[in-house]
Amino acid sequence: NEGDEPSFTQPLMYDKIRSHPSAVKVYGKKLIEENVISNEILDDSIKTFKNLLDDQFKNAKDYKPKIAWFEGTWSAYKPEKGKDKRGVTGADTKKLLKISEKINTPSNELNFRYKINRNEPLSSVLAYYKSVMLKGDRRLLFECDGRNCGSSNAWANNFFKQYLLYGADDNQMLMSLQDGLGDYQVLYINQRGAGDIMVWISDVSTNATGKADFEVAAQFAVKDIPRIRRFLSDLLPSQHVVGYVSSKAEAGYSALSRGDQFIKQIQLGIGERLQAKVRFINVADMGRESLGQDRVSFVYILP
Repeated sequence: NEGDEPSFTQPLMYDKIRSHPSAVKVYGKKLIEENVISNEILDDSIKTFKNLLDDQFKNAKDYKPKIAWFEGTWSAYKPEKGKDKRGVTGADTKKLLKISEKINTPSNELNFRYKINRNEPLSSVLAYYKSVMLKGDRRLLFECDGRNCGSSNAWANNFFKQYLLYGADDNQMLMSLQDGLGDYQVLYINQRGAGDIMVWISDVSTNATGKADFEVAAQFAVKDIPRIRRFLSDLLPSQHVVGYVSSKAEAGYSALSRGDQFIKQIQLGIGERLQAKVRFINVADMGRESLGQDRVSFVYILP
């Protein structure tokens, strides 16, 4: 609250502030020492400015805005105290309500887009993500690759609404799966003309409310096994999480291979009982700042 006295909560800090010379004194002293102005000029300038502020404060009590300010387009508005004027904005009320509803309605989708280093072979990326997505209790509903998937342009721009997914029709792969909770996962991978490999993962919730129950639960360094184990141990019996493992290329190892190593180390550290609570996905070096580097980010779904 701007009306509160700050020294009540920060007495030591404000004692130091009060004991420090003001900006006027510090700058004024500098100008005098450099012979730019004299003491008399500084004092006179301060006094003149203070008198100006005092006069304006007194005049403000009786001030009335000039109607000339509201000319032309603004002529319909009169500065009358206590009488707000509302004009026609031109925006359709129904459209505004529809936009507001869209903004405030949680999505039932959790989407991730990753960029894999162009030096990584496309075949390795396709094989890796295919093996990961088929683990656990997922049931494969549909799969295609290359030109059998149709137009990459249609998938990227019309379906996913992500133009960065557009690439050669020969380089694409699409998978649709359903897990034991009844939720759907969609994986789409393509290689762009410049060589970057784009990965798109959608996790669609089908719970009764139709709203997403996804939350970013925690993020840890991949080597912080004790905290990772403690987090997984504290999960409710009904909670299952996905661990997105990010990594970077280092010491001759690709980001993808280092991510695999990290996942194996974490799985070994948490034990078989906790492994049943989590599914790890190696997102490698996708350039997503929020996931960091050499970290594991957990996302969970409440049943």
